[in-house]
Amino acid sequence: MYSRRGPKMGVLAESMNCKGVRTLGRGRQRNAVIDMVRIIFSMIILGYHFYGNGKKHFLGGYMGVEVFCVLAGFLFFREYDQKRVAELEMDQRFIYLKAHTGKRFWRFFGYSFIGYIMVFVVRYVWTNYNIISAKAFFDVMVRDIWELLLVTMGGFNQNSVTANKVIWTVSSMFLMEFFILGLLAIYEKKYLYFWMPASVLCMCGWYINDRQGSQYIFQGLTTVGNIRVYIAMCFGIGSYFLYKKLASLEFRRFGAILLTIAEGLCYAWCIYTTFRAGGGGLWLFCLCLAAGIAIAITFSEKSYSSIFAKGNKMTDQFGEFSLCIYIVQASVLEYFMRTYGHENALWERKFEFLGVTILVTFIYMLFVKGIYSSAPKIIGKIKDSVVKT
Repeated sequence: MYSRRGPKMGVLAESMNCKGVRTLGRGRQRNAVIDMVRIIFSMIILGYHFYGNGKKHFLGGYMGVEVFCVLAGFLFFREYDQKRVAELEMDQRFIYLKAHTGKRFWRFFGYSFIGYIMVFVVRYVWTNYNIISAKAFFDVMVRDIWELLLVTMGGFNQNSVTANKVIWTVSSMFLMEFFILGLLAIYEKKYLYFWMPASVLCMCGWYINDRQGSQYIFQGLTTVGNIRVYIAMCFGIGSYFLYKKLASLEFRRFGAILLTIAEGLCYAWCIYTTFRAGGGGLWLFCLCLAAGIAIAITFSEKSYSSIFAKGNKMTDQFGEFSLCIYIVQASVLEYFMRTYGHENALWERKFEFLGVTILVTFIYMLFVKGIYSSAPKIIGKIKDSVVKT
């Protein structure tokens, strides 16, 4: 079914570039299958939120979030491993941790800040047709400032829903990525081979038997949402090790066919899970396992999916679009809920809602891209003017 490609590879496979991503024709570095998976699950989550949090359709759609968290765990650990951080001196590891955390914060901050402004305008200005008082404004900001700083899911939300409902995921991903990378920088082997699997086993058992449900609930040291994201990211790290194993092997046709079937079945299982009601923790963790296996196979490019699913300029935008539609949906949903009120009215306007959400997402994506592309120039000019004066 397979044969070894030679001596065991080091951290970087010989067929990979410096970023650890195999080039696909003309230096293409994005994986079209992964980008398609992102857009599919972002639309499932959109459907779950729109239909009364899954009361009518996509009954387990909230579990689509785990697919993104598993993928996030895979990607940040791949970068950590392929930059050989473990081989650096301790001081250099913390420099990497600081730089990586700063890069992630500013990426998430821009998107979440603009998304928050959209929700704020719809909730307090547009649909209410009045501007809130100064006292009410400061009351809101005392609560929401932690959401803007991406730390609200550390317990600053005080068991309440965030203003932009979906931002809890961004906050939890940011916090848990920082937490995991910090442990890797200090205790890499101890963490990977003991503390990570032990903590996942304990947290899985706790979550499966917990009846609190909401990701916003604070449990002892952190929120349920952070625990969900942590577990999914650990599955993503495990997925990376499977990916390295698959990438070091050369599969014959029959082996590639089996991998393609396994990949398709795992993605199909993840989608099927989002249609179930009351699946609970056991279903959620089976989804994480299936997503981890599928992601490892997809990135290894040993299946036929990488041959048939060719990337292009449109699919290259799917990853960005999935993040944008995830953040934007809350403000559009807020408007529809406040305007039409009940679920049956929303169901009657499902295509209107979908069209408006996609249009707003495109505008939002172009606006954010414009800000990020122009920000370095503006900051450079400000620094130059300060130095000159």
